Amino acid sequence: MTAQKKLKRAEQKSMRPIQILDAAFEEFVRCGFTGKRVEDIADRVGVTKGTVYVYFETKEKLFEAMIN
Repeated sequence: MTAQKKLKRAEQKSMRPIQILDAAFEEFVRCGFTGKRVEDIADRVGVTKGTVYVYFETKEKLFEAMIN
């Protein structure tokens, strides 16, 4: 059987901040900081805007985390 192992909820949750930062990087490179909304980043990851705010308080904090 070659089916990929499905990630457990805890594994998905631990990977979420990295996924958000990767998506933010791609979106900010494409359109700049002011050209992107948190909703756009969330859509790219496949989560809600609220999920992004669980990990990053503001768009500015998300950007700071991304460049550090």
